[in-house]
Amino acid sequence: MKDTLIKALMFALPLGIAAPAMAAPPKIIAEDFDAAPTEEEALDDNILLVIELPIAADGAREAGLDEEELAEALEAARQAALSAGYMAQAIDEEATEVRTKGKGKRKAFGHWVKHQIAEGARGKDLADRVKDREIEPKELTDDEKAELDKKIKAVGEKRRERRKKVDDMREKLREEGKKPELTGRERHEEMMKKAAERHEEAREAYKKHKKTPGKPGAQPDDKKPEDHPPGEKPEGSPDDKAGPGPEGKPGEPDKAPGDKVDGKHDAHQEHVDDRRGKVDDKKDAKKDDKKDAKKDDKAGPAGPGNKKAPGKK
Repeated sequence: MKDTLIKALMFALPLGIAAPAMAAPPKIIAEDFDAAPTEEEALDDNILLVIELPIAADGAREAGLDEEELAEALEAARQAALSAGYMAQAIDEEATEVRTKGKGKRKAFGHWVKHQIAEGARGKDLADRVKDREIEPKELTDDEKAELDKKIKAVGEKRRERRKKVDDMREKLREEGKKPELTGRERHEEMMKKAAERHEEAREAYKKHKKTPGKPGAQPDDKKPEDHPPGEKPEGSPDDKAGPGPEGKPGEPDKAPGDKVDGKHDAHQEHVDDRRGKVDDKKDAKKDDKKDAKKDDKAGPAGPGNKKAPGKK
């Protein structure tokens, strides 16, 4: 019995040494809200890291992260006054875990982020903890949720107070002629490169989809709408279609709605012009009658031999 136990221990000991221990989440380094800001901290310009946040969010959506999960995580970061650059790093890490490491879509990202922020996780610490995060954190009661939100808001208030001190120091240093310096340039360029690669993959997938027969919107390369001789209209264009003519006979081009209106207008105009011509003719005839009457009045007694006009004695 004793020999059996010794053999079992000798067999298990190497396995215990060789077996990798379960990776524990990185220890959270407490943030010192009372520490005085340093000159280096005040002159750090993190605008590039701020720009990364919408890029990281776009990548997470493309990887399959639920919009509600993403919104919950971003809202927690806003309440805790967590840097946009820090949050972008965590979101990008989650998308990478889902997309490239074969882990597939993971649940409760927003819920998990709230827990981490409440505990004080931030920056690279938060991103590192994403890799081995719990997929489904423990469900909280309403009281526990309220307590969690309270802790997040308390962290946010302390962080905003300290950020005010940093901003004041930055203004003072600028007045002294010192200029802020961009930080995170390498990280920003790497994230932009990854975004460009994703967009290129999406573009190629779209081109392939258009060339696949039987799919909506697909078009073979040899039959594109624009492939026709210059100056000629493509076959099947609206101008080539013929509809029923005035008597319902096929083969006559359809007239535009305005053609009928123009025809009626022309007929009406001809009728008006004809009426005006007749009126003018009557006016001219009356003028001629008046002229003849005046000539008769000037002629005096009847013609040669002083004969009286008919009807006079």
